[in-house]
Amino acid sequence: MTENEQQRPKPIVHRRPLPATVRQLYGTAFRCGKPECGRPLYKMNDDTGEIVLNSNVSHICARSEGGPRWDPEMTEDENRSESNLIPMCLEHAYEIDVTPDRYPAELLRKWKRVQIAARQPRCGTGRRSPPPPAGGRETAAPAARPRTASAARSEPIAHR
Repeated sequence: MTENEQQRPKPIVHRRPLPATVRQLYGTAFRCGKPECGRPLYKMNDDTGEIVLNSNVSHICARSEGGPRWDPEMTEDENRSESNLIPMCLEHAYEIDVTPDRYPAELLRKWKRVQIAARQPRCGTGRRSPPPPAGGRETAAPAARPRTASAARSEPIAHR
């Protein structure tokens, strides 16, 4: 090891969000956080009829120093909290992290507010607004997720 490598501090990496936080997010959102997208967070497998995860929980501000939209002022608890996380379809979860300059934190926070507002009860009815229509055999969310070994492997992942 060189002297520079010994002196360089390890990058900060916050712990992953708690499973309860991730479940809370999936309980309040049924579609991708990108407003124009509308893809469901779960979909039905055409061959098996199984409901499968079609999304990731993305960090608005990265959980790893040097990651997309890293905020050095954010505490680990803030970084792991529901307010810094947004469920997104697989495509857009990837896109916001590989092109972070196009997706600043404030834009993602705005998307999150829109996503939450879409699931709020309509005034006076006590009912939630229906999700936007989706094509094909996609579904907004499963009634209950099975607790099997294969289900554990498909748990939502909060990345970067």
